[in-house]
Amino acid sequence: MREFALSAPEIVHFTVMTPYHGTETWHTESRRLTTRDYRLFDIQHAVVPTALSLERFYEELVRTQAVINRKHLGLRTAFGAARILGRNLLHGQTDFVRMLRKFNQVYNPHRQLADHACPVSYELPLPKRLDAGDRCPLYVHTRGGSKDTPAGPAAD
Repeated sequence: MREFALSAPEIVHFTVMTPYHGTETWHTESRRLTTRDYRLFDIQHAVVPTALSLERFYEELVRTQAVINRKHLGLRTAFGAARILGRNLLHGQTDFVRMLRKFNQVYNPHRQLADHACPVSYELPLPKRLDAGDRCPLYVHTRGGSKDTPAGPAAD
């Protein structure tokens, strides 16, 4: 992933696959969930099994994010964005500058791993079992809808 991110001319950002309630991946991956701790469903924590150990997974994830950060937010880019940063600071908008300064505090593999050991205050409920052949309830838009006929399983 790092090689791809470094070779792509575009800005690349990686997130951790997170099945969200009500999505197809929630219904297909919920049986594999390693936790249902609501706090960890944030696209930065692993909630399904990873090929690497969790500790190694977070180390590699943070290392990759740091490489991407340096590529697109390094000194060369900072000089080009100095005028924009200055204008934002004059208007009291400090979020971007604070993000640059606090990257290592926020993206910390030990901190991410420790989040898994915290007591769970709210656990997501498991989804209702769906017939594997009937995926219609998973889609917001379906074929067959028209102005006069609402889209949905009955309209197909």
